[in-house]
Amino acid sequence: MRSDNSPFDRLGAGAAQLRLLATSDLHGNLLGYDYRADRAAGGTGLAALAQAIARLRQGPGATLLFDNGDVLQGTPLGEAGTDGAGDMPVALAFDALGYDAATLGNHDFDFGVAAARRLARSTRCAVVLGNVTEPDGAPFLPPFAVLERQVTDGAGQAHPLRLGVLGLTTPGVARWNAHHLDGALRV
Repeated sequence: MRSDNSPFDRLGAGAAQLRLLATSDLHGNLLGYDYRADRAAGGTGLAALAQAIARLRQGPGATLLFDNGDVLQGTPLGEAGTDGAGDMPVALAFDALGYDAATLGNHDFDFGVAAARRLARSTRCAVVLGNVTEPDGAPFLPPFAVLERQVTDGAGQAHPLRLGVLGLTTPGVARWNAHHLDGALRV
């Protein structure tokens, strides 16, 4: 991650910056906590990135934030809500940090189809998945999304931005998670 935006502060008229940020394999590590050692683990977890994400968003241009999947399995906090009760902390974290889009990884199916669907419906960001379908061939989730944003150029002029986002998971989900999918989805 770049710690200095100064080269981008000199953008001229007509030139704009698009900054793409992504997280991957969070495995429920939302807070800086080591559950195995039962102690705080400063500088770790998604919360440790929150300030950097906010700072980068204040820079020139536009910043989009994505997640590449595998967010649910791994910690008690990440697994909370997968049983259908209460809020899903992962979805709340995505909304608090202003994620633009996400996709599901193989571990996001570890709690069954209902939990994966609930995660997708519980967050305001677009959750897309292009290679998983219902048994009848209908998409399990939208295969893609078109994000419409504004990007400001070096002269302060706003320009519309349309960005297509596609999400795919590993085909291994069909084998690794077969006991969770129970024939309800095809990969």
